[in-house]
Amino acid sequence: MPGSTSTPTPRFGLRWKITLPFILLALILSLGMVYLLGLTVNQEQQARILRQLTDGGQQAADAVVRVESELLAVERLIANTEGVLDGVQRADAESLRAGILPLVVNAGADVVSILDGQGTSLLSIRRDPGASAGEYGTLRGEGFYTAWPFVQRLLTGSVDPAIGDKQSGVHALRIGESDTPVFFVGGPVRDSGGTIHGAVLVGRYLASLMPEIAGQAGASVSIYDQFDGRLLASSLEPDNPAAMTVLSESIEQAMAPRESGDPIRNLPVSGTEYTEVLTAFVARQGTEPLGVLGVALPRVSLAGGTSDDLLRVIVFGAVALILVVGTGLLISNSITRPIIAIADASAQVALGNLDTRVVHQGTDELGVLARTFNQMVDDLRQRTMTDARLPSPATEAARPAEPAASTVTA
Repeated sequence: MPGSTSTPTPRFGLRWKITLPFILLALILSLGMVYLLGLTVNQEQQARILRQLTDGGQQAADAVVRVESELLAVERLIANTEGVLDGVQRADAESLRAGILPLVVNAGADVVSILDGQGTSLLSIRRDPGASAGEYGTLRGEGFYTAWPFVQRLLTGSVDPAIGDKQSGVHALRIGESDTPVFFVGGPVRDSGGTIHGAVLVGRYLASLMPEIAGQAGASVSIYDQFDGRLLASSLEPDNPAAMTVLSESIEQAMAPRESGDPIRNLPVSGTEYTEVLTAFVARQGTEPLGVLGVALPRVSLAGGTSDDLLRVIVFGAVALILVVGTGLLISNSITRPIIAIADASAQVALGNLDTRVVHQGTDELGVLARTFNQMVDDLRQRTMTDARLPSPATEAARPAEPAASTVTA
């Protein structure tokens, strides 16, 4: 039988034509899923960080309010102590010291100053930073208090109808060779007629407040100057405090009303990356801005949770991809295996092997195709056998003619 003596081989099999696009589509969808899920997880993580920072900022603000209340309680105690008004009126530092020092030691305040009507200290009781409890020193005759705005308001009798005559401020005291920022609250010393004869200031070093506020906020806390943005105190331990200086734009945004949003910045400190939210450091029920309060969380620990979540998403996506591709291969094999068998059988028939048959299973289109192919091969084999038994036209032409029978007429 004429024809090729070799079986034709397809260049790109039907199995791959069906399977490969399916694999590519599954891969693209899986990668897209991983990307979208990773993006969603990252956005949720960022939102969680912002919530933590916001909550930490609120806790820090509440801690400042509690500290202010404690200092005000000490100020009232001192101002209302018997003999204080008389000592201020007579400028008697010794009597003031004898009556006030036990109260200061018991309260644990860092700084207490009694001022006369001109703002000069009659008595200043201080505990140096790092000194043990109860280790206080006393000074008098300091005149720099008169330059402080909140002291000027105290001595002039400034009163807020909703808040009262108490005032607050943050100022630095020269202690040793450095300036130490102090958070002060103060109240006037009045006689029974309301005349102001002086003032009582009670303060805590900002540096000593930081661990306390940070513990209540659950985050690192820093306080910056509201004018130049320099660092005043922090629960962090920066190698270069100047590098933590807040930009003027961020100061303006932090001191603005809440609707403008609190600024957030990335803050590297001693090799660790922090995310810090900046807000106003205020006193007197939020009416007196004293600086910028920063609340920071380390980015390393926060990114760790994101990496773990993303890794789980990637693992899940990889497993899903394997399952999808495996399922696709099984389905494609179930479809292409009968077709490939028919293609191989067709090649055998083309080579003259008419005994070739295809195993047909099922009642779907592939089963019908297999049965039709077998029927076609059977018919072809029958015709071939019939043609083999019949003489060819050339054989008929070469056969000699038989003599005609004679007819006898009686």
